[in-house]
Amino acid sequence: MRLIKEKKIQLGVVGGGPKSWIGHVHRISSRFDNQYEIVAGVFFEKFKTI
Repeated sequence: MRLIKEKKIQLGVVGGGPKSWIGHVHRISSRFDNQYEIVAGVFFEKFKTI
């Protein structure tokens, strides 16, 4: 039997900063089945440019 390695789905999160309950829930739930990888996110509307 040959095992096929599946590529993880790349996930971007918008919202859900440090004090956000729902953002925390979505980040945890995306790890349950190990098919998603968080690769990008925007968590705060006021940001500094470098």
